[in-house]
Amino acid sequence: MSRLADGYSHAAFVTGSDQDIKENKVKASSLCALALGFGALLAAFACAGKNEPIDGMRVGDLVIGHPPPLLARDRVLLREWRLDEAGERYELLRVRIGMVPVDAEVIDGEIWRISIESAGLRTRDGVQVGDSLETLTRKNRSLRPELGPGPSLILIPDQPCGISYVTDALLSEKDLQNLSRRHAIPSTKNVHVSRIFVTGCQE
Repeated sequence: MSRLADGYSHAAFVTGSDQDIKENKVKASSLCALALGFGALLAAFACAGKNEPIDGMRVGDLVIGHPPPLLARDRVLLREWRLDEAGERYELLRVRIGMVPVDAEVIDGEIWRISIESAGLRTRDGVQVGDSLETLTRKNRSLRPELGPGPSLILIPDQPCGISYVTDALLSEKDLQNLSRRHAIPSTKNVHVSRIFVTGCQE
């Protein structure tokens, strides 16, 4: 082989090596971008909805009438089948919205009720679990009282629709009579919101 041919062959080898190095760098950059993108996606799943207010149709990425979303494994705190008061089976899905545990009750693959029992997520009016009855009535001028189990006092605002506030007040016989006659909110001191239900807005 002539020197010219040998030199050409060597040059081609060096050029090919440089090309491989460039391609490897591009591949490495693509893998890094993919990893960063996947990490950002996981972070988005973990933080999904933590800054969004509770409304009558959704809490974070949990939406009434829709299947549960794709969830990062570390967000799922509990998943099990239970029976309701009527003996019907439903799936309880407990997930983190930000750092707050939220329960979604799933029937036939769709979320039909969402329950929050911890502070940290607020409605559009700024109400959260643990707020006093005074705070609730100040931020919601129109509240309809209903009876819950116990019997406990449940307050349902006209707006936003689809939300119910369960309180830690156990109603007396007098309160029950007043409630049935006038739908008046009992004047109970030291009452707080113990749970927020989201059941969907029918408007």
